[in-house]
Amino acid sequence: MSVPGVISGSMIISSDPSGLPRYTFKSRPAHLRTRKELTDEGLQASGPAAGVVEWRTGGVLKTAWLFPADGYRDPERARREAIRWADRLLYSDAVILDTETTGLDTSTSRVVQIAAIDMRGEVLLDTLVDPGVPIPPETTALHGITDDTVAGAPPFAKVLPAVTKALAGRRRGVVVYNRDYDRPLLIAEIDRVRGEGTGVTWAKQQVAAWRCAMGAWSRYQGEWDDELGDWRRHRLPAGDHTALGDCRATLALLQRIATDDPLPEDTA
Repeated sequence: MSVPGVISGSMIISSDPSGLPRYTFKSRPAHLRTRKELTDEGLQASGPAAGVVEWRTGGVLKTAWLFPADGYRDPERARREAIRWADRLLYSDAVILDTETTGLDTSTSRVVQIAAIDMRGEVLLDTLVDPGVPIPPETTALHGITDDTVAGAPPFAKVLPAVTKALAGRRRGVVVYNRDYDRPLLIAEIDRVRGEGTGVTWAKQQVAAWRCAMGAWSRYQGEWDDELGDWRRHRLPAGDHTALGDCRATLALLQRIATDDPLPEDTA
């Protein structure tokens, strides 16, 4: 049955009175950003809106205009925004988190190591985790963690209270190098432990904000990726593929960005 304003099989959930397509944050096309998101990425919306996004906060429906990100790139502005972003975080109560896992698929991979540090570098959490499944050899080749390494380590269900304690109550939230990997990974792990849907609730209630250091580093570098429609992604400089080591490398990267001290080309 056809419903006015809804296009079956598309990402559009309704038509806005303005005539623009209306989306949720989950369903919107990847190239569309709110004005605030564009500003955070060092971009500036100077053209007409291409859509509307809606969400609910405390039961109240809210909306914002969406603009295409690929038409408003400004490398110098992006670099300045990244510097300010990193500087604010370094003097905040934010926590840096990292995981090592059994694979790349966030819906099926399991945590084998997790760590968190504060902005002074103090270790808040650093533990191996028994994933309950074999660790593939190709993954072990990256981080060096084997089935024998995690033998006797606590399962994720036992580690979760310590993770929550390290992350909860931080006004500036959590910094992850690759937020789009670690956040859904933890959500999936919590769903397995506590039941479907509990991971998203935990991620919203226990963490004030999930911040992506890779996004800041990409904006600081200022290299546009036409295929991605965003700033080019870079590997974590000086990461050693241990959870604690990558936390420390992320902290060092924030310090580099905040002091406007670019790394050599070959380490990006």
